[in-house]
Amino acid sequence: MVVYELFIINAPGKCLYYEDYIGNNTLEKINNEKSEQDRLKNIHGIAQAIKHFAKGLSPSPINNFKSFSTTKYKYNIFESASSLRFVLLTSVDETDYTELLRYIYSNLYLEYVVRNPLYEKDSVITSTIFKEKLREAMKSYL
Repeated sequence: MVVYELFIINAPGKCLYYEDYIGNNTLEKINNEKSEQDRLKNIHGIAQAIKHFAKGLSPSPINNFKSFSTTKYKYNIFESASSLRFVLLTSVDETDYTELLRYIYSNLYLEYVVRNPLYEKDSVITSTIFKEKLREAMKSYL
């Protein structure tokens, strides 16, 4: 199993955090290059489209879509109650990354970003302790 990329995207589609585990992409590159901006729009659009598709198929209003696979990658998603989306692109395997994404949200994002008095809602995440704790959590998946 290989983790390729992690995106944290708010409801309007702004990328608040990005980590590339196999290449050299950066959040600045994603926000400034047209091709990368289009790619981010696709990542966000997939999340929205699948959410609506899953709701349309479900007899109850539960939003529990977790992942889908292509021949090249697996798209894993966790969406918080505030529509913050944690998207993890990984190799195609049988691993369920839901608990990892929930852990990142509950134990890292809420603890080191939201509870930080200097953090402004919907701004890019720059917390060094969040990044360090995230790297620790991801070690076994890289």
